[in-house]
Amino acid sequence: MSNLNSSLLKMGSKLIIGLRIKKEVNAWDLAQALDGLRITVIRDEVGGLIILHTPAHIPLFTAIHRDRIRHLLNKWVDYVEPLPSGITLSIIDNVSMNFSEVKVKAIPEVQVSTPTIVTMCKLGDDQVRYSLFLRGSTHGKTDILTCSNKAFLPRLRDNMDLTLKPSPRPGRMFMSNYYPIDIDLARHLIILGATGSGKTTLVRLLINDVLQRNTLNRIVIFDPTGEYSLYLAGRGYVAIPGVDIAVNPLTLPRHRASELLSMAIQAAALMYGESDNGGFSFIQLEVLEKALDRLGDRNTLRDLYVVLNSLEQEMRRNDYLNAISAVRRRLRKLMITALMRNTLSNSAVRSRLLVINMAPLYYVSQLAAVIFTLTFLEVLSGLLSNSLIIVDEAHRILNRYVVGESIIERLIRRVGMTVLRLSS
Repeated sequence: MSNLNSSLLKMGSKLIIGLRIKKEVNAWDLAQALDGLRITVIRDEVGGLIILHTPAHIPLFTAIHRDRIRHLLNKWVDYVEPLPSGITLSIIDNVSMNFSEVKVKAIPEVQVSTPTIVTMCKLGDDQVRYSLFLRGSTHGKTDILTCSNKAFLPRLRDNMDLTLKPSPRPGRMFMSNYYPIDIDLARHLIILGATGSGKTTLVRLLINDVLQRNTLNRIVIFDPTGEYSLYLAGRGYVAIPGVDIAVNPLTLPRHRASELLSMAIQAAALMYGESDNGGFSFIQLEVLEKALDRLGDRNTLRDLYVVLNSLEQEMRRNDYLNAISAVRRRLRKLMITALMRNTLSNSAVRSRLLVINMAPLYYVSQLAAVIFTLTFLEVLSGLLSNSLIIVDEAHRILNRYVVGESIIERLIRRVGMTVLRLSS
C-alpha cells in the first residue's frame, strides 16, 4: 500500500490509521478480520469512517503491526481507503469533543439514523470488549479509542447495525463534519436550505473553485435578486435581459413553445398568484394551440397576440371568446423586449462567467422572468456544453404539475452540462 506511510500516525502508545468508506460495507465483517488490531467505527449523516489502532505500541512489534494493517487494507481495498494522517487527527479531535460515552450495563439498541461511535478492543469467539459513544455534550475530551464494557458478540451485533455508507473524499473546498471535501461537479446538484443557512456561501465557493481549476467552459448564473451580480461584478459579464440579452420562445418548435408557455403560466400562478385563476384550462390550451398553428412564418409574441384577435372573429361561442380573452390577458405581460428575439451580446458570448441579472425582469413580471429562464436554457443550449448552470431560487421555475418532461428535466439528462439548483 503505497500511501501507508503518509496515513499511519503514532498517538501516545498506539499506531493509528484512519479509513474512508469507499463502498457500503458492514463493519462487523471488517472487525472479524482484525487479527490483533482494534477498531473504532464512526457512523453519522455524512457516511462511515473507521479508525484502526493497535494495543499499547511496543517498537519491537512495529513491523508486525504494519504488516497486519497492510494485509487488511489489501483484502478490503474495494471498500476502504486510507486517509492522510492529518485528516485522521482532525477526525479524532472533532469527535472527542462532540461524542460522549454511554455507560450502561445492558446493551442499548442503537437506531441506524443515530450518529454513533463504537470501539471494539478484543474479539474472542463469543465475547468482545467495547465502548459506545453517542453525539452529545461532553466535559472536555472523550477518549474514543478505549473500551470499558464487556458483551457477548452475537447480542452486541444484533443490537447495533454497523452498516457504513460511503464517505466523501478529502478535498479543499469547504469543511464538512470532520475534514474539507470537494463537490463532484460531474453530477447535477440541488442545494436546499432556509434563508441564512449558507446556500449562497457554498455556491460562491463552487464558483471560485471552477474558475481556479479551469475545468468547465462556462458558468451561467440566473440571478433573481441581483446578489450575484454585485458579488461577481468585474470578474464576469453581468447581462440584463432586454438590454444585451433576449430570447424568443416562439422560435422553438410549436409544441415546445406551447408547453413552455403553459408551464411558465402555471408556475407563475402557483408561486405568485400572477396569472388570474391558475394555469391554462383545456379550452385555453386549445385556443393557444390553434393560434400557434396559424402563426406560419411569423414568430413573435406580438404576432401571436394579433392571431388571437383574428380567432376572436371566427370563434363566436362564449366559452371560446372567454378563453381567447384569458390567453390574451396573460400574453400582455410578455410584451417586453427580453422575449421578442434571440440575441446575445459579443461580450456575453465570450465571457466564461455570465451572470444574468434577473431582478429587473422579476420586478416587471414574474411570469416573463420564468419564461425567459426556460427559453434561454432551451434556445441557447448550444452555448452551454461543458458548463455549470446555476439556477438560484429554482422553485420559482419548477412546476411539479407539468405533464411529461419539463425543460429542466431534459437539461438534467443532457450529457456535458451540470445544473445546480438552489431552493429555500
